[in-house]
Formats: sequence, C-alpha cells, structure tokens
Amino acid sequence: GNGTYSRSRNCISNTTDTCDTCWETSYLSTEFQTMDCIRGPCPYCTWTNFTILPCSASCNTGFQLRTRQCLTNDNQPCGTCDGSDVISESCTELPACPGL
Repeated sequence: GNGTYSRSRNCISNTTDTCDTCWETSYLSTEFQTMDCIRGPCPYCTWTNFTILPCSASCNTGFQLRTRQCLTNDNQPCGTCDGSDVISESCTELPACPGL
C-alpha cells in the first residue's frame, strides 16, 4: 500500500559554528526529510476454484472430494480464507453394482 517514510540526520561539529560544513542548510543542526512511498497493492487472500476429484466408487454410492487453495493475489500460499479447503460429497447418481 501507500505510505510515507521519514529520515533525519544530525550535524555533529566540534565548534560552535553552524553546521554549514555538514550540508548547505544554514542555522540547523538537524535535517528532516519525509517522502511518499508507493509499494503497490497490499496482498489479499482468496480461494481458488474447486478442483473436483473422481468419485471413490464406480457403482452404488461413493464420496467425491472438492479441494481448493487459499492464495494471495500474486498466487502465494495464504492461510486466512474463511471456510474449508476440502469438501466431501456423496456420489449418489451412480449405477447399481452388478449382483447386488
């Protein structure tokens, strides 16, 4: 995100003169500088689309897993998404197993 950074420097002199020998700013013993910084958008986390795995059975009833990942907007792993990364569902529209 956007922000600012600040820095300061002190002139250390062995005489009572002004610090003109340290920098060109007269009558100051400390110089401050504040600048804007823009580092790009802050990362945010979001779920990927679900990947649907094959059903655990080919007949009667089985289970099917859906998995997803929580990633930042630049595709790095992130652990702060709401919800689960794995969902298990029944596969109920399978043909009857032979001989049952």
